Amino acid sequence: IDGATSKKFFYDKGKRDQIWMSYYQDGRRENYTFYALDTLITDYDFTYYKNLQIMEEPKFSKDGLFDGKWEQFYQDGETKMTFNYDRIKKDQIWMSYFPDNRRQNYTFYNQDTLITDYDFKYYDNIKIVDNPIQQVLVILKPIMKTILNMVNTKNGMRILSSNQKKKVYTRKMLKIFYGPIGTSFRKNVLKSGEMGSCMIHLSMNITKMDK
Repeated sequence: IDGATSKKFFYDKGKRDQIWMSYYQDGRRENYTFYALDTLITDYDFTYYKNLQIMEEPKFSKDGLFDGKWEQFYQDGETKMTFNYDRIKKDQIWMSYFPDNRRQNYTFYNQDTLITDYDFKYYDNIKIVDNPIQQVLVILKPIMKTILNMVNTKNGMRILSSNQKKKVYTRKMLKIFYGPIGTSFRKNVLKSGEMGSCMIHLSMNITKMDK
């Protein structure tokens, strides 16, 4: 203990190893460092607002890499952004929010490769510019071929026919889309009976993507 912070750390035969964690006197985390036999893997500083609200909540793998779901916060504790790493690489959905909880941006990564970057649009009265079918297409069209490649290259799976491709695309895209879009999608597609129409539009656009 140095009077301002306390630290927990490990040695393996004289070499710095595993997690080295330092804390402020009030118990807040100050720094996370990970070593592999004296080799620095990660050095991460925790940051806080003046009111001591943490700015970002990280997640790390057992071997010290950025991994799993991270979350950023506004000063009042509301979620600012949620995002994912897969062993350092940006992966899956990165979603940002305005301070009033409205969705701001949807970004999708596949192992550090940017697939989709979509900004949600709102009218002056803050009501979302909402066309659920078009939102499905705008957000997910760039992911279609990625999904197809995943399906066709999976060990032991045969190449799918055109109709089978459409079914796989539609099922997987609706599953992915349902999460980030949430309430808007449920109200405007599921409850309005437009699911069939939505699936038809998806299939039509999938056909175009295959060409």
